[in-house]
Parts: sequence; C-alpha cells; structure tokens
Amino acid sequence: MNYQILADIELNRKISLFQKAVEAYVFNRTLENSMTLAKAKADLACFVWGG
Repeated sequence: MNYQILADIELNRKISLFQKAVEAYVFNRTLENSMTLAKAKADLACFVWGG
C-alpha cells in the first residue's frame, strides 16, 4: 500500500477539520468552539511536524 497516499488523505482530513473549526469559531465564539479550534490546530501541527 502506498503510505504517501494515506498520509495525503490524513493531511487533507486534518485540514478539513481545522477549516470547519475555524468557521464554527468565527460564527459563534464560544468556549466549546475555541477548544475545538485549539485541538484541531494542535492535531494538524502535530501531524505536519511528525509528532
């Protein structure tokens, strides 16, 4: 199986989750949305940096 394709799919999934979290936070600035955004940002950064 091609691991690069799987990595690209996972990266796209994490980017999509981050975008959705940003949109939710922009339209409704609540603590829950803020926490969701922070988690999505951390997950994306961790994946990109290889941690």
